[in-house]
Amino acid sequence: MASAAISTYRNKLDNLRSTLQRARSHAKEQAEEVTETLVETVAGAGFGALDERYGTDAIMGASVPLVVGVVATGAALLGYGGGMSGTMAAIGRAGLVCEAYRRGATMYREWDSE
Repeated sequence: MASAAISTYRNKLDNLRSTLQRARSHAKEQAEEVTETLVETVAGAGFGALDERYGTDAIMGASVPLVVGVVATGAALLGYGGGMSGTMAAIGRAGLVCEAYRRGATMYREWDSE
């Protein structure tokens, strides 16, 4: 009788451990996603300021967001950066999105002026 009760409690304890492990894993994933979103937002603001200050000819005829975006994304895709590869990818995405926005706005202004 006592053996069956101990077995039941062990099963319940194993289930509880499994549930806690899933909750920890989910919380860690959520924290990483929030961190990447914050990095992208801050990097985007920084890229916008640099682009406004230096323009499109900042680095050998290219804008800062474009150059940093390509380099950071490429490095992240190739696996450089170790634990920081997710952060590098977020910075790269921010740079490429800023560049795409600027190019899109320029195209619209040219189209609208015709």
